[in-house]
Amino acid sequence: MYSQLSLIMSDLTLYDLQKKYEDIDVSLEFIDPSLAERYLAANFEDNRNTTEKALQELTSEMRSGRFTLSDSAICFDIEGDLVNDQHRLQAIIRSKTIQPLVVIRNLPDESKLILDVGRIRKMNDRITISGTPITIKYCSAVRHAMSRCQSLTSLGTTE
Repeated sequence: MYSQLSLIMSDLTLYDLQKKYEDIDVSLEFIDPSLAERYLAANFEDNRNTTEKALQELTSEMRSGRFTLSDSAICFDIEGDLVNDQHRLQAIIRSKTIQPLVVIRNLPDESKLILDVGRIRKMNDRITISGTPITIKYCSAVRHAMSRCQSLTSLGTTE
């Protein structure tokens, strides 16, 4: 998918790229718990679940003053849905602190498929984000069945 996106982008002129991304807005914001709650209310429906361990680590970093501005951004798509950074926003609420974060608005839909939110995206995450919610257990079963079918096919079976 990513290589296909790269090929498409490489065929665009500078003018085409500027037009494609003219509505993108990037800013530095100081997010307090109230604003974090408002942003989380816009979390997109198929975003993956947060993990308690990640929330505890971020909350601890924020409370201790070790958390700092980084290149990772809070991201909203063109519909205004939050597509990245729900862990940090929840940690701001838990820590009751104000944190500096980069905020990007109006990202194209395809950006959801390649965002890195600090945790490895598993196959079930990628499938869910693309619009078909699936648990890790069901995804594993499907992958197992597909690998079984592929091994049968390699033996000459057509079923």
